[in-house]
Amino acid sequence: ASPIQAKADGKEMIRLTVFLLDGRGLGVANQTVDLDLPATVTIQNQQEISDQNGKAIFDISSNIAQSVNVAAKVGSSKLPQKIKITFY
Repeated sequence: ASPIQAKADGKEMIRLTVFLLDGRGLGVANQTVDLDLPATVTIQNQQEISDQNGKAIFDISSNIAQSVNVAAKVGSSKLPQKIKITFY
């Protein structure tokens, strides 16, 4: 995530980048990535299908000051990494 914090004004965004890698560390393309986010967080722009490098991108914002633990999943499989972001 970059940055880790943003103003809770509905305009300032945090970019979340998810990399899907196989057992050899190579990107996995054409997979749909979903984020586990509360309804108070809005996804502004997204590239939810992983590219040839396994990368999916989401720009998110919020109008409510909060800290959120974000998890990603592909199909029914949750990715083990999570990140905590803050809207202030």
